[in-house]
Amino acid sequence: MWNTVKSIAFGSSTNTNGRPDSQPTPKQTTPTSSPVSVQRPEIAMPPSRHHEEAERHGGGHHRRHESKGSSSGQRRSDRNDGKVGRSVKSRQGLEKRISGMWSRKDSEEEPSSFENTEQQSRLEELERNNGSLQAKLQRATSEKRSLEATIEESKNELKKATEMVEAKEKEVAEAQKRADNATLLLEQRTNESRSRMEQQQSAARDMKASLDRKKEECRSLQANLENLQAQYQNLDAKACAADEERKRLKVQLDRQVAESDDLRRKYEACRQMLELRTKELQGAQEYLHSTRAYSGADLIRLVEALNGEIMQAAASITDVLDIETIASNRGIAGSHKAIKKEISLFLAEEMMELFHSVEIEDLDVLIQSALQAALAYQCTFWINTWSPDKGTDNFLRNIYQRQELSPTAGRWRAITKTHTKYALIDKIESSMHDHMFDAVVAIIHVAGLSPADKTHEEEITKVIRERILVIANQALQIDRIVGLEMTSEELEVYVCSAGQSFHQDSMQDVFERRDGDMDSECIALCTTDMGLRCKQMQGSEEVWQVLLKSKVLLETAFAQ
Repeated sequence: MWNTVKSIAFGSSTNTNGRPDSQPTPKQTTPTSSPVSVQRPEIAMPPSRHHEEAERHGGGHHRRHESKGSSSGQRRSDRNDGKVGRSVKSRQGLEKRISGMWSRKDSEEEPSSFENTEQQSRLEELERNNGSLQAKLQRATSEKRSLEATIEESKNELKKATEMVEAKEKEVAEAQKRADNATLLLEQRTNESRSRMEQQQSAARDMKASLDRKKEECRSLQANLENLQAQYQNLDAKACAADEERKRLKVQLDRQVAESDDLRRKYEACRQMLELRTKELQGAQEYLHSTRAYSGADLIRLVEALNGEIMQAAASITDVLDIETIASNRGIAGSHKAIKKEISLFLAEEMMELFHSVEIEDLDVLIQSALQAALAYQCTFWINTWSPDKGTDNFLRNIYQRQELSPTAGRWRAITKTHTKYALIDKIESSMHDHMFDAVVAIIHVAGLSPADKTHEEEITKVIRERILVIANQALQIDRIVGLEMTSEELEVYVCSAGQSFHQDSMQDVFERRDGDMDSECIALCTTDMGLRCKQMQGSEEVWQVLLKSKVLLETAFAQ
């Protein structure tokens, strides 16, 4: 029975021999002793009713605390309830076990000395356990009082929290009231803003409509402006044409006035000496021919002398050039398109290609011929020009070509050149020098010359300038004779166009081969010597009579 009580009170345990205490031990022979009276220990029972009230109060506080949302008080009350519940349950279980032991003890009736001794020891052990349980009960009671104090503190805290919540609720109500007021104010301002926005939108629509009208007016004005500009351009073009026509008519008027004055004087002379008219006209014709300072042969010799000077100048410039340097640079030398276009006026494309393909021993002849062509072309251009201004030159040239061949036309030519060309003779000479120098430099550039140093370049420039000065003076001398003095004839210095087919009537091979050996399809690469021709009347037509053929360099000159 005592084993059963012990196992119920403290659970089954194992003795030092490794066997459970519940197993019976072998019976030992002991002297019989008087039975020991065992008293039932008194167990102090805690006031369960007070505990239950505390539990109810704690649960009630927990419920109030939970209804107001205080999380800290709820956690403390839950921990206290758990501790109290566990202590009460353990005490009730212990009471049930001890009651069961005493009931079983009373029902047993096998007294023996051995069992009594064992029961005595078990009873002592139970008493010790009872004392331990008493101590535990006291500790549980102390914990209960502590829990009650904690519950009171929780109540106070819950009360304070409730007061704080009420204060917060008041603040929330006030804030809600302020929010309502702010909402009303916001709605009022929103309505005002909406009203202003509608007004602005209305104003914007009005402005947009006004802007559309302005744009339409602007487009209309732009169209009118374009029409006015077109009309202005048309009027300006008409004004320019009228101005040109006025200039042309003025020149014609001046010419006709001069002719009218001359005719008036002649008319007066004819009226006074009608019977001597034929003799006076014949005498005037003889006077014109007899007062010429130069004849056609003299002019031919001057042109030949100028050609000779050009040849000497080209030879001198070629001698100064470094032919070996030119030959070494032919493979890489090039020229700008503008330079090629400029020299194409007096050099054929085939001749430009020869600079990079001809044999070295023929290169000096090729360069000298090109230099002669450049100088001859420039001399011809400046001798035949009417004015340094291109527009005036074309205008006067067209007027003169429309006139019939007569001494009067020759005199008009002399007077016009005196007031246009020779009134600006200094400008003419400066332009001649610059254009001749540029033409020579262009030929040298196309040939591939690279001066060895600055001294070499200065030497070349000096030779070119000296030779150009002599050539320009002789060219202007011929110009004065042809343009001013020989008024009874129309003479012209000419060169052949580069790349033109050979014509034996106006051309001569520079190497003086016979004309019968010339092929009509042979191309003239350039003109090395200027020619001279005179315009004459054949019936009702004007034709050019060649007095001195121009010399040309043919493409067969460098044929392999």
